Amino acid sequence: MTFGNETDARFIRDWYVLMAQHNREYQEQPPSGWSKLGSGCYRAAFLNTMSGLVYKVEHRYGNGYGQSNQGEAETFRRFMLRKLPKGCRLPRWAHYELDGRGVMVMEHFEKLLRDFSMYSEEGAPYWNAQNKFSSSFPDLWDLHGSNIAVDEETRTIVPIDLGA
Repeated sequence: MTFGNETDARFIRDWYVLMAQHNREYQEQPPSGWSKLGSGCYRAAFLNTMSGLVYKVEHRYGNGYGQSNQGEAETFRRFMLRKLPKGCRLPRWAHYELDGRGVMVMEHFEKLLRDFSMYSEEGAPYWNAQNKFSSSFPDLWDLHGSNIAVDEETRTIVPIDLGA
């Protein structure tokens, strides 16, 4: 089963690379049908508003610069074989390698863990699950409230950034 599609992955990656070549990646609005969700040190995430899927592109491709989509895909593959703590699940995802400049695709969630107070009745179970997840996998050092989504339908947390 495929998730996302190569055409969309190539389109948003090529647009972003072109903007970066002209130092405009932070100034330009995304193309029609896309919205920018955020940007970290190494990658940016765009929502395809038609499909409802998130596409991650790298700020700079090649030369082993920081976290990569390839590295994240490898981490997700490793985690597919591990037992996750109760209250946690992995997102549906795909990696499109394209021409050696890959793009990650993931399901989109409306809320992140940071949107919930760890002291509230609603948020406490999610933060407890995050604590279990982080304790179970100490090699993942970037599991803060902005890198973990909440699936309110299944009442689970979903790590959405396992960059490596």
